[in-house]
Amino acid sequence: MGKGLVDKLQGEFNITTEWMPLEIHPETPKEGKLIKDALPHVPIDGMKSQLNMAGKPYNITFGDFDRLSNTKDALIISEFAKDKGQFECFHTRLFEAYFVEGLDIGNLDILKRLGEECNLNASEMESALTNPKYAKIIEETNEEARKLGATGTPTFIINNKYRVVGAQPYENFVEILKKIQNNEV
Repeated sequence: MGKGLVDKLQGEFNITTEWMPLEIHPETPKEGKLIKDALPHVPIDGMKSQLNMAGKPYNITFGDFDRLSNTKDALIISEFAKDKGQFECFHTRLFEAYFVEGLDIGNLDILKRLGEECNLNASEMESALTNPKYAKIIEETNEEARKLGATGTPTFIINNKYRVVGAQPYENFVEILKKIQNNEV
């Protein structure tokens, strides 16, 4: 939804975006975990219903995902994809794979397949996973995100001072951006 929201806003406002990786649940084991076990206090059906309602204006229909994936490798490969000029494609495919197709984006074989769909080389993706450059980027952006108060995704930081957490209605962003445009904040 964050991407759909940003795409729509870019049609109305002159904005630039920088997608930053954020590991929401770094404690998730490498093999992932069932959402019902990882988040026992969350009513899963209600969450999925809310996601589908929020995604409707952007033509996003969430599928039947039931697994909380360990996303560290996905985030590292996303940074590698930025270097290769394929971030937009890989980012889109990651979200589709997880939220629509219900795939485990912590699984390296799935990540390589998604990357190959975006013209990324599988062996280079594997090498990126052990490249300290990418691990450092993830570590630094996680720290920066926490300092900015990002506790979930999507989190939008506007002009490095206004924070909007979660999939808020489009109108909320329009209101904030108009105030910024008119120097009202």
